Amino acid sequence: MPTRRDPARKLRIAIIGAGPGALCMGVRLRQAGFEDFVLLEKGRGVGGTWYHKRYPGCACDLQSAIYPFSFEIKKDWSRPYASQPEILKYMEDLAAKYDLLRHVRFGTEVTRATWDDERACWTLTLGSGETLESEIVVSALIEYQVDYALRQIEHIFDEDLAWIDVRPDVMNDYNDEVQRGIAAVRVWNESCPGYYRSATGRVVTQWPFSMSEFRERTRKPDADAYETKKRTKSASGARAMGAAS
Repeated sequence: MPTRRDPARKLRIAIIGAGPGALCMGVRLRQAGFEDFVLLEKGRGVGGTWYHKRYPGCACDLQSAIYPFSFEIKKDWSRPYASQPEILKYMEDLAAKYDLLRHVRFGTEVTRATWDDERACWTLTLGSGETLESEIVVSALIEYQVDYALRQIEHIFDEDLAWIDVRPDVMNDYNDEVQRGIAAVRVWNESCPGYYRSATGRVVTQWPFSMSEFRERTRKPDADAYETKKRTKSASGARAMGAAS
């Protein structure tokens, strides 16, 4: 059963995209009792990369059995490495089952996000020129990160905070540790370009350690790693920054 939240606390949440991570975030928010959220998707359907990539032979490089979300297990995949149409249908069925479509704005691209510290909210500029305000902005997550971010959102709500932010020293130490791990993986240190490499040549999208370690690190936020600020009477809400990356 979803958790019931105090309606007196206004907390608007904007999720960028309607891919797998965004859908997972939407499900978890509803289960936690949050209903004032929107998924801003530039395409015309849910599924993210599985909606946009439709070339012949497109399929997952992970075994189908380990691809579904933990709360929506699928056992009847047609083959060991599921095809794009089958994965897209899984995402579409999930969005319908958990009543997420009413929260999605299709054809809506986010081009800019600006934080107002005095009002404690974000202003999102959309491709149409329209602006939208929210206290929390969420983007680019996998399921472990979704659960971590949700705990932070609940903390903001329950403690009436204006924002949570990673301490700079913690962020720097974390990134240095990740870069040392990446330096030990040969494939990420070759000269060829790839989606995982930023414009500066730094690998910024890969986790060099085991997923079990990632899960343990994101199981529960470390309060000492974050700075917080109480919401003032003039502020309308709060922001949440996810785990350092």
